[in-house]
Amino acid sequence: MYDIIRSEVREECRKRDNYLCVNPKCKVANEVKVLNNGKKVWKNKRWSTVYGVWIQNVHLHHCIFRSRYFGEDRDEPWNLASLCKMCHNNLHNFDIELENMFIHIALERRAAAGMPAIDYSNIDIKDKKKKTNAYKEKYKRDKEKFMETHDGLTPLQYNYRRKKSLNS
Repeated sequence: MYDIIRSEVREECRKRDNYLCVNPKCKVANEVKVLNNGKKVWKNKRWSTVYGVWIQNVHLHHCIFRSRYFGEDRDEPWNLASLCKMCHNNLHNFDIELENMFIHIALERRAAAGMPAIDYSNIDIKDKKKKTNAYKEKYKRDKEKFMETHDGLTPLQYNYRRKKSLNS
């Protein structure tokens, strides 16, 4: 798979974020599981002997989406944040509050690094909310149409079965 973020930048960001999800509202990051012997362990973290810290499987997220900012420096650490899979999915599934928080984080990091400011005021959040709701409704309608024509299977289920039949 083609990776757009250079490996040294990827490692720098993960190290900066302590290999954990940086979303302060993350429900997954601090879940604890109780073992049979009563010992409590992190459910979604594991001890890394390489780094000597508790780590999570994290995804790097572009705080300011690549589709909205075309500068040469968009894949640099100021615009990247470590997120767990659930938070990353939520963010891309129209969690506007979370998206705004990360945009502000990126702009603050950029300013702290002494880089010139970006004009990011052209995004109207209310207008974006309307578009978001319209996208959600369209997705629902498209999914229902798909399910009608494919024996009640969702696109995900259909593709899974299709791939499975092609591999066998």
